[in-house]
Amino acid sequence: MVMDAAGPQYNINATDDDEETLNPDAQRFYDMLKVADKELWPDCEQHSQLSLVARLMAIKSENNMSEKYFD
Repeated sequence: MVMDAAGPQYNINATDDDEETLNPDAQRFYDMLKVADKELWPDCEQHSQLSLVARLMAIKSENNMSEKYFD
């Protein structure tokens, strides 16, 4: 069905070598995702930078803190 819709040029079994380059906005987004998964310190497997920021934002919103107070 995919071959019927996409045509014979569509490669289902694409490899990393066939990966096309991303536009700058998409590349920036993927870079942010990669950085968000970095560990807070070496061997810290439970928390990432993203989980820390999410928890801080939750605390800020639960307590109705202003941006000035939070900073």
